[in-house]
Amino acid sequence: MIVHRKEKAVSKYTLEVRYRLRAHDCKEFERILDREVIPLAAELGLTLGGVWKSVTGKVGEYVEHWEFNSLEEFENDWNKLINDSRLQEVFKTTGPMVEDETFTLLAPFLED
Repeated sequence: MIVHRKEKAVSKYTLEVRYRLRAHDCKEFERILDREVIPLAAELGLTLGGVWKSVTGKVGEYVEHWEFNSLEEFENDWNKLINDSRLQEVFKTTGPMVEDETFTLLAPFLED
């Protein structure tokens, strides 16, 4: 998978998105994420820190980390992505594949 990143200072906030897919949906979902969602997010200026999937334990668990420098940037950029009509179209396909989705905005505990 190609990870598109824009150059930024060290992020202050990380949005962790966790979800689960049924095993038979994983390959198609990964294709859509890699070819459609990640490039769209990069086009809109979002920074994807990475995407991970389970290799032991429960099959089909995924974690995405999105990076933001401020709460304002998070609110603006995340809403820009979520409300984009192209992503809304993608959701028509991927929405039924995703289960147990959670969003957690993390702030640094220790700073330099």
